[in-house]
Order: sequence, then C-alpha cells, then structure tokens
Amino acid sequence: MAMETMRTNARRIVGVAHVEDFESIEDASKRSECERRALNFAKMLMKERRNFHTISQVVQAVQGKS
Repeated sequence: MAMETMRTNARRIVGVAHVEDFESIEDASKRSECERRALNFAKMLMKERRNFHTISQVVQAVQGKS
C-alpha cells in the first residue's frame, strides 16, 4: 500500500495532477527542492524495495536513519 502511494505521488509530481502538499508551498525554490527530494526518495524506495521489510525501516529511511 505504501509503495503504491509513493508511486502515485511520484507520478503526480512529474505529471499534470499535482500533489497538494507541494502546491501549497509558495516559494518556488523550496517547492522544487521538496519535489526533488520526494522523487529521489521514491526512486530509491522502488529500486531498493527488497531491503525494506517493515514500515519502521521505511520511516527510518525517510528520517535519514539507516
């Protein structure tokens, strides 16, 4: 379920249907940085999905803890 949500948000960032959380950031450079970080995380999560066995591991990755 979390993987599908991540894929959906990644498609929305790149596509026409945008993610409201990012759209609400008025500063274009901050918004761009947030979108870039989200896309990079989504890409890493999809490529390394077999390394994540629990949601806690995903949360730790989001928080920058390994």
